[in-house]
Amino acid sequence: MPSFSADSVGSLMRRLPLRKAPGPDHLRTEMLLPIKSVLAPLLSLLFSICYQWSYTPSLWRQAQVVPIHKKGDPTSPGNYRPISLTSIVRKLFEMCLFPFVEDVSPPLDVTPTQSLSCGRLSGYQVSL
Repeated sequence: MPSFSADSVGSLMRRLPLRKAPGPDHLRTEMLLPIKSVLAPLLSLLFSICYQWSYTPSLWRQAQVVPIHKKGDPTSPGNYRPISLTSIVRKLFEMCLFPFVEDVSPPLDVTPTQSLSCGRLSGYQVSL
């Protein structure tokens, strides 16, 4: 079972990225860190309930999609790529779940098929 202790949640809160755009809940990491000692036990309880009930709040399942200009003519829609801004609380919940999911998931057979371009995994073939 994942660890949703207040200590582990508080520790993971310190690893959240700073100076990033907020999701649909408009919360930023910088807003949560000053109240970490009060917030971590509450989030610990919330995460435990979400896990036990297999439920996530609807706001966590929403994303704000924002176009980011790549290059070229800014009036051409093809020169933009979408990014999805999600809730920072959802990201924290995912960070709590990740070690557990990683432990119980079978390893993927990932084989490089070509060199990586711009840090993307486009050159990898995943075999399940």
